[in-house]
Order: sequence, then C-alpha cells, then structure tokens
Amino acid sequence: MTPAVVWLLPAHETTHYELMGEVYAHALRSLSEKIPIWGVSWNFSWPTSRRGYALSIWNGYGRQIGFWGKWRLRQMRREVEKMWREEGFVPHIIQLSSAPWAPSLAEIWKRRFSASISPPLPSLSRSDEELPFRLPTTGLPEDERPIPKTVCLFVSQTAAVEAAYIAEILALEKYVVYIVGTPIESTPLRNSVHRFPYHIRLRLGLSWIETELYALRASILILVGNALGEELLIELGRPWVCRKDHPLASHAYAGYEDPTQLPILLQSISSSPLNRLSPEEFTQKLVAYYTRMAKSN
Repeated sequence: MTPAVVWLLPAHETTHYELMGEVYAHALRSLSEKIPIWGVSWNFSWPTSRRGYALSIWNGYGRQIGFWGKWRLRQMRREVEKMWREEGFVPHIIQLSSAPWAPSLAEIWKRRFSASISPPLPSLSRSDEELPFRLPTTGLPEDERPIPKTVCLFVSQTAAVEAAYIAEILALEKYVVYIVGTPIESTPLRNSVHRFPYHIRLRLGLSWIETELYALRASILILVGNALGEELLIELGRPWVCRKDHPLASHAYAGYEDPTQLPILLQSISSSPLNRLSPEEFTQKLVAYYTRMAKSN
C-alpha cells in the first residue's frame, strides 16, 4: 500500500518571509516523487486585509497549498477537501509540524478519513531510530570543505540587532561571518558590515538554495532569534549552535546563554563536517516509516 500523506506546515514558500517555507517545499517535492503528498500551510498573520491561497503542483503526486489572511479553519478545510474530491485524493497519514492550528485540523481529518496522525519530526526521532528528524539539504554537491574560522548566522525576522552584536563579537576574534536570512530590519547589520568590512558579509533575502551555498562554506552555523526556529532541523552537515533557552535547543550541537560566550564555545567545536542528509536518504526513510504506519492501521 502506498500511503497518501498530508503535511500541515508552519510555512509556505509563497506566503512567508522566512526560509523554512522553501526548505519544506524542497523536502515535500522530494517525497512527492515516491508517494502522493499534499502540503497545507496557513499564514494567518500575513500583513494584508485580503485572504487568498497559492497552489503549487509539482508532478502527478505532489501538491502544496499555502493560505494567507483571515480564513476560518472550517472554510480552509472545505477548500482543501473540495480539491481532494476533484482529484480523488484520500489521506492516510496527517503529518504534524509546529503550526499551532495543525492539531485541531488533524483531528478533524482523522475522524473524516480514518487517517493516522504522525507527530512532528523531533518527536519521531525518539520513537524510531531509523527515522531522521532532520530536514534534508537541497541535494547540492559539496565541492569544498568548510573554511576554518568561518561561521554562518541564520537571522530570524526580528533578530537583526542581536545578530549584528554577535557578528561584531566574532569579527573582533577574526572570524569571517556570513549573515543570511530575512530580517525585517537590516540597518544594524549594514552598520556592522561598515565597521568590519573584511570580516562580515551580508547575504540577506536569498533563496534557500543560495543560502545553503553560504552555509556550506562555514564550519559552524548559528541560529539567531526564535521566529519559527526550525532551522535547527536542517541537516546541512555543519554543527548548529543557538541560545540554551531556544525551544529546540536540545537538537543543537551546543548552546550559549550570552553571545559573549561564543568565541570560547566555537573554539571547542570541531570544524570537521558532519554527515549531511540528502533528499534521497530523507525520502527513503520517511516513505518506509509512512508505509509501516499505514500497514499497522
């Protein structure tokens, strides 16, 4: 039995300012080559008075729909179910993520379609050692090893000031710092580049595949800010570092309480690359998990 899967996503590539929408799109597109899959997201805080949605069709199996604006959950559900009826799609498994609205929608579809609910990826790793809880790379080949004393800061929307502070601390220690992400405010970061033009490189607003290129040049990745915070789930082959009070800090390689601790902390972390999770490996393990899950019901 080939299971039909629905992922309730925290972000969509066309309806969110953060990078995670693109990361999920790459992961689901890879899965869609093996199993029927729909990604469903809802950005209820999208800054517009109008509501709408965008539908992406990847191939015969894969769909991703992103809602934005003031939808009622019931209206959104009916819109999706209408498309399912037209395509003859019946979900067997509902995959949760960190989206706050997802559990209630998953329960409705569990009752309507006798579907099983799969917990978010971090929880899966505790119950199945064969299953990666990380999200895969885009599949880019790694042509070069990480550059020593080079870090990549992933900056969330509201963390520009903190990222600028961290970048300058590391620049004083002669680190080369790439700053990526989609912060709403860029002035603090530009000021830091002006002060340390040879050590701080600003690379904001890039696509996910371009962002990954800069991450692969670094020996260590630092997540700054909490917005979605799911960047820690991306298996890029580099150690992730974040604040100890981050919601997913247990999945990071190391944590810090104050940015001034970073220079000493980074010296203790090896610059040797870690294993990367390719789209093919991710798909193989996750499809096997979903198939076992479907057979057990």
